[in-house]
Amino acid sequence: MTGVSFDPVIAIQKILVSFLMGFLIGLERERRGAKRFMIAGVRTFPLVSVSGTVVYIISEEISNYMLIIIGLLFSIALAILIAYIHYSMGVPGLTTSTIAFSTFLVGILVGMGQIAVAAVITVVTVLLGLERSLFKSIAENISQSELIEALEFIVIALIIYPLLPSGKIYGLIDLQWYVYIIIVISILSFMSFIAMRVLGVRGGSIISALLGGLVNSEATTLSLATRLGADPSLKRTLIAGVLVTNTTMLLRNVIIAMFSIRGVNEYIGHYFGIILPTIMTSLVISCYYVTKTMGEKARAIRIEIESPLGLKNAIKFSLIFLVLYVLTALVVSRFREAIYVLAIGGVVSGAAVISSIALMSASGLLDLKTAVIVSSLATILSYADKIFYVNPAGRELIKAVSKTVLIGIAPSLIVLIYYSFIL
Repeated sequence: MTGVSFDPVIAIQKILVSFLMGFLIGLERERRGAKRFMIAGVRTFPLVSVSGTVVYIISEEISNYMLIIIGLLFSIALAILIAYIHYSMGVPGLTTSTIAFSTFLVGILVGMGQIAVAAVITVVTVLLGLERSLFKSIAENISQSELIEALEFIVIALIIYPLLPSGKIYGLIDLQWYVYIIIVISILSFMSFIAMRVLGVRGGSIISALLGGLVNSEATTLSLATRLGADPSLKRTLIAGVLVTNTTMLLRNVIIAMFSIRGVNEYIGHYFGIILPTIMTSLVISCYYVTKTMGEKARAIRIEIESPLGLKNAIKFSLIFLVLYVLTALVVSRFREAIYVLAIGGVVSGAAVISSIALMSASGLLDLKTAVIVSSLATILSYADKIFYVNPAGRELIKAVSKTVLIGIAPSLIVLIYYSFIL
């Protein structure tokens, strides 16, 4: 007795996909084993993943899923055997044995037709096994307090957030959407924060600036000015760093706008079209200064930025975001003619202004053109405020940075004027 109609073509496709995923995992293990000791590689792991797929296909065909349980027990036994052999040979770690079990799960998922999920697990598995030193470096660069903050954030994102009531409170704010935006921005910032901690010192000030712009562009600029401004010979590095920070900040704002409305629409297209000239200009000028600094002595610095998941920073951003959102909602509903004043909020938090405006536009409470103009103005002000944050660098460097910042915003300002008064 069969459960569903058997299609040999689909079964063969699943087996081939499973083989490919297992082969990728085995390839990484083979590469790792070539440097020390290998017990399972490009032959074992494809067999494990294909076994998972075949087990599921057969179980579905005979409508008896006991075979899957037997397969899972076998994969656990295999993982234990690999761990024992490694232990007896004096090879530390349980990575290979754990990967063997997850490879069998990948095979089962492929058999179920969950190719995308299986692919994600495969990529994560390969990345985790690929470079142990990278994850060791992450562990060494993250303090205990920052780890606790990350765990607290996970509780908020995965436990508290789903329990929040949907719909607007007092017809003004959607609490679930409010927390969702904070979660998205925090995740983006924290990933960059970790990367900056790990790569910043080795990669130098430009890498730190690149990642810092995704976390907090103002704090990054201030840190660059404080640490590089004391040395006149690092003038070009400081200018390049500020421009790179601003460029990544602009890209982050676009990402935040897309997540705010959970997609791409006409508003995103117009907004991105206006700030794109500044992105391109910043890239060209920063590349010029980076090229000029190649002959200089490398200077690696560690930019001091507090974890974006820290309670103080989270509360601060949440309050700023809430105030700007409520102000936006009130102005839109009662004082629409004063809507452009909200662009000043870009000096405080461009992300908060853009998230609020994006949602207002998507929900039809604010017309497209007005939403694009306010968002663009807030972004330009957020770009230009770096002039004030380079103050510790001294008068001469302030002038140099101010000149490049103004050149950077000029193209988008021209496009914005054209968009506002001519189109």
